[in-house]
Amino acid sequence: MDLVKLKHFEDAYRLTLRDADDLYLLRLVAQTGPVVRQLEDRTALAVMTRLNKIVRSGAVEAMEVEWIEEANRRGIFPALSKHEQNEYMDTLYWFA
Repeated sequence: MDLVKLKHFEDAYRLTLRDADDLYLLRLVAQTGPVVRQLEDRTALAVMTRLNKIVRSGAVEAMEVEWIEEANRRGIFPALSKHEQNEYMDTLYWFA
């Protein structure tokens, strides 16, 4: 049973929060988009708190930096258009 397809967002988020797996939470957030109105206040706040911790951890930023560094060493990053390179830099700046 797919809780998201059934629009049982509260149940889906409660299950995901109980599992304490950030990857599953990020997948669910990407799949549902912001569904704060469909969640109980307690659940919505728990999701927001976990998302904030994920973003503040810098883990995503660190992964992107490592990929950019490796791509640069292989000569792939400089082969991107200036616009694409700027998008990567803007993203990293946004995390800072």
